[in-house]
Amino acid sequence: MQNEQKNILAKKEKKRSSTTTTYLSKINNMNKNIGILGAGNMGSAIYQSLKKITTDENLHVCDSSQEKLDELNATHTYQNSEDMLAHVDIVILGIKPQTFHQLSIDCSEKIVISIMAGVSMESLKKTHAKKIVRTMPNLAAKVGKGVTGWIANESVTSEEKQNIQAILNTFGTSIEVQSEHMIDAITALSGSGPAYYFLLTEAIAQTAIKLGFSKEHATQIAQGTCIGAATLLEHDTKSATEWKEAVTSKGGTTAAALAYFEQQNFTQTVEGAIQAAQTRSTELNS
Repeated sequence: MQNEQKNILAKKEKKRSSTTTTYLSKINNMNKNIGILGAGNMGSAIYQSLKKITTDENLHVCDSSQEKLDELNATHTYQNSEDMLAHVDIVILGIKPQTFHQLSIDCSEKIVISIMAGVSMESLKKTHAKKIVRTMPNLAAKVGKGVTGWIANESVTSEEKQNIQAILNTFGTSIEVQSEHMIDAITALSGSGPAYYFLLTEAIAQTAIKLGFSKEHATQIAQGTCIGAATLLEHDTKSATEWKEAVTSKGGTTAAALAYFEQQNFTQTVEGAIQAAQTRSTELNS
């Protein structure tokens, strides 16, 4: 059984490595200049991810803050969007939605990829782009572990979609959805998702302090447990359900905790929270 599991894991790693090589090849062969408009948290994270696998000569970054541009130490930087647009084929919009609504740009001959929350495909037409991609990444893109949902309009070709997926996969996993309302769903699931895990980690740490641990040790316990559980899911073939069952002994401490969660309608609470986030995402689009 152990040998079988090792073989499965080896195949998964081989597939992951092969997929990564494919995406690297696509990005390096697409011969396109990529411009990032906005050097905030997400924009800078995307730049750093792309910089690792392609030449900096193909990357251009624009932000009104010279300080943010200096921190990136990029080869091509601009404080004026029109200056950057003259040099790029693909534009990644990483600015705040309220800034976008005040912006006037002409991307008629470019592919526009938006990472802005609550900005619909219809609203993105104000860029004059014919080829539009709306995405929803999450915070873990900063460490190359993001989950990004995306959808492209009908003008984006199959080959261009492959190139876009290659770009998105440089900072994690990407999932193409077939309708725009699913972007609202993935916003609620993975876009807001890191906060749910942070909340649980915070609650465990606070409880550890109440049980007598120092703040430092409480943080180590909470973060270490969360990271360890996530690592098991990433590097093993068992599902979350299987791991939960594996760690739960009948009549034991874990069973007591899970029973209490169930009494407090934990699953329904999570579902309700995600639905609330999805509703808010839909409202922001209107």
